[in-house]
Amino acid sequence: MKSTTSHCARRGILRGASLLAAVVLGSAGAAYGQFNLLQNPGAESGFSGWNTYNNVGYNFGTPGNQAPPRTGAACFWMFGDYNTSATVISNGMTQTVAASPGEVLTADGYAYTESGDSVGQAGNHAFLEVTYRDVNNAVLARYRSVDATNGFPTDTWTEMQVTNQWSIDGSTLLGHVTTLVAPAGTTAAQMNVAFVLVNGGGGSMYWDDMALDSTVPPPTIADVSVPNNELMATNRVLTFTAQNSPANITNVQLAVTATALGGFASTTTYGPGSSGVSITGLGTHSAAASFPLSSNTIYSITITAGDDNGFVSKSSLGFDTVQPVLVWEAEDYNFGGGQWTATPADGGVNLYAGDASIDGVDSFKPGGCANNCNGNDHQYRPSDLVGIDIATEENAFRAKFGSASDYDIGYAGPGDWENYTRNFPAGSYNVYARYAVSGTAKVNLGLVSGNTATTNQSVTNLGVFTVTGGDWNQYFYVPLEDQFGNIAPVTLGGTETLRATQTVNPAANQNFYFIVPAQPLSNPNITGLNPTGTHPFEQTNKLSFTVTPGAGPAITTDEIHVLLNGSDVTGQASFTAASNTWQVNVPLAKDTLYTAYIAVTNSSHLPAFKTIKFDTFSESYYMWEGEDYDFNGGQFIDNPVPSADNSTSGTGTGLCTGELATNSYYGEPGSTETTLSGATAIQGIDAGVGTDSGETFNYRLDSDAQPGAQPASDYIRQKFLAAQTLFGDPNITDFNIGYFNPSWWLNYTRHYPAGSYHIYGRLATASPYTGCVFSIVTNGWGTVNQQTNVLGTFSDPNASGYQSWDWVPLEDAQNNLVTVTFNGNTNTLKITSTGLNVNYFMLVPVGASPLSVSLTGSVVGNQVHISFPTQANHTYTVESSSTLTSGSWTTNTVITGDGSVKTATDTLGASGTQRFYRVAAQ
Repeated sequence: MKSTTSHCARRGILRGASLLAAVVLGSAGAAYGQFNLLQNPGAESGFSGWNTYNNVGYNFGTPGNQAPPRTGAACFWMFGDYNTSATVISNGMTQTVAASPGEVLTADGYAYTESGDSVGQAGNHAFLEVTYRDVNNAVLARYRSVDATNGFPTDTWTEMQVTNQWSIDGSTLLGHVTTLVAPAGTTAAQMNVAFVLVNGGGGSMYWDDMALDSTVPPPTIADVSVPNNELMATNRVLTFTAQNSPANITNVQLAVTATALGGFASTTTYGPGSSGVSITGLGTHSAAASFPLSSNTIYSITITAGDDNGFVSKSSLGFDTVQPVLVWEAEDYNFGGGQWTATPADGGVNLYAGDASIDGVDSFKPGGCANNCNGNDHQYRPSDLVGIDIATEENAFRAKFGSASDYDIGYAGPGDWENYTRNFPAGSYNVYARYAVSGTAKVNLGLVSGNTATTNQSVTNLGVFTVTGGDWNQYFYVPLEDQFGNIAPVTLGGTETLRATQTVNPAANQNFYFIVPAQPLSNPNITGLNPTGTHPFEQTNKLSFTVTPGAGPAITTDEIHVLLNGSDVTGQASFTAASNTWQVNVPLAKDTLYTAYIAVTNSSHLPAFKTIKFDTFSESYYMWEGEDYDFNGGQFIDNPVPSADNSTSGTGTGLCTGELATNSYYGEPGSTETTLSGATAIQGIDAGVGTDSGETFNYRLDSDAQPGAQPASDYIRQKFLAAQTLFGDPNITDFNIGYFNPSWWLNYTRHYPAGSYHIYGRLATASPYTGCVFSIVTNGWGTVNQQTNVLGTFSDPNASGYQSWDWVPLEDAQNNLVTVTFNGNTNTLKITSTGLNVNYFMLVPVGASPLSVSLTGSVVGNQVHISFPTQANHTYTVESSSTLTSGSWTTNTVITGDGSVKTATDTLGASGTQRFYRVAAQ
């Protein structure tokens, strides 16, 4: 989506690279005229140089609702936040410069308040303030302007001079001054621009052209050869001069943060004598510097110059030296049914203005204008559904635009896509996008085949752009990555069509795309994950994966780390080397929910990460379906077969098609697919539900005592596959309860198997929830007068969608797993909804934890025998290592416990070999 605000104009100036601006950090010397020590005194570079607190903005004088800037294109803006405190400096901003004892400054600024939103509401007031401070930031002297309050001129810019001296605590006016003299102990001067709210008042105040003037000139940094620019294809040397007169330049430094395209940032400070930088003229009024630039690199550089008066000035700039093979603008997607325009290497300027695309052929917006486009900008291609407006990156950032407008795509949503047909030079490339987002966006890039003039198109996925940001107007270069998080090489040549598809919400704002020659993969790879985390019931006693170095340096075991449920378990891992790879195994406990985080970083500091969620439950455990609740006043079916399929010929008040059977809850025993003639759930006995206009009744026909049900998107368990074979119906599928509103309830009567169990629900809903009550009926079963005992509650802090299924354990008030014991007789369990979708429930046997394992070792010849007692229902992994310091353990054998003493045997190599052993019990 695009950001919208009434506080500042759409085309902001926060852009990731700041304009050159002097910041004076010291002073001394005789009078030579007035020099403003403040950086960015009028918001021309956003908030650069200022620290803001509370409600502070900046604006461009949008007609009709904002003040016109006094000078330049912007000004600062403060507005009420209806604070309830009696009096508080609620809004403001500060800037600090270095100062010294005896220094003489003057200060002023310009203020503007609107007649319709004046500063003086409820006694509010605003002022400028300058304080001198010591090395501990303690205030040594305080000066202020007059207050802007009731009676302050409206709808005009008014100068505010700082001419009043106040007590250090700001409580008493001491007198009037014409200059601000720094007392002994001064190390800094701070300008504070303040808007004080009284008793929750409103109003607003605009500020422009603040000045904190010194009589001594600082150095100036001039003749900078490189502009703040994107895709700067020509200049490969940064040059500038540091000047002052009559002072001499004594030092010049460059703090250079360089990020190779697709790589990591490194920061280096260069000065006189540093390799790679030339600085001449130090000790004179003008020093010249040059610094060579690398291609395909993003730079952020701060230049510092000092003189013999003690002044230090800084200038910052940001640019890149990216040299694309081909650029295409995001807004220049196909038109007229697969048509496209020949594009120069730099992407051209507004080549597709006014060209109408065909929705579903050249571009696509699911749901048309119902999907996040009503009322949004369509400036560039006004007949299209795609939202396009002027890009927030200023035109100066790409020289090709000159006075023309740069546009971008915004107001997008999941499923939106655009086709781009171009004539690509043959080669292997890395693809980059220029995106902005508030949140995390993912955009797939695919290669289109088929007839691009029709809807008969298919797409092969090439990779994904993933961008995380905090501002819709702040753009980043984003590489196309493969499934391992590596920058993906893409082979192109001739006329090809690429498709960019938004996949999640929020969707990215898109400015442009480009290709550069592919670089070899140098990140490590993590492959062969088991469990995979793609479905439930991956019961295993170890997490296994393979680490390979890709095209980068070899990986050591010290560079591999594993966390399970937030705990570092790397020390429990065993590592087996094979060629240039590591096979890694980490012990797992059964019947456990896991989140595994794997991190690998090679010696070049390039990483690979994997996060997977999985469980080690067995699919053989006792389960019952959410839609298989009681009927006919407490009647039930033990071990029912699933017989409903996913055909929707009977949607609404009728059933999906399927096979009616007396041992199936589908349709209920005795029903037909369209007529309610068999057993039904009885309101107040079997269920307590109401009605919901969104419900569908595809599974049961229960008059007034049923929640909605529909096919579930969860993992298809083996019992459904068996039923497909039994009935000869490949469409038999899983169903879930939906539209199960808060306080509605359902009963489930069964001969639950004897034993002690933990209970897990397979549940889903749109957002996190707590306190879904699960009870057991203790009296009145089969009647309207039922008594229950609460067993525990289901709560899911990660719930994220009505078909996003999570395992949710039944817990007590202290978040411990609830243990429920059955004797094999009938019991009735009851769920009371908090607004959930329910797929099924599962009983997980409660087993004794394995005891500590005592090892006994013996050696016979070159055979080592490791013996230890075991317990039934637990497994024991025997591992060995030649050293206790490497962290590399090899699995020798896995033994299933049965209550007896087991022995593992290992064969040693040459004489003198030593080996250490450990056993992990699960």
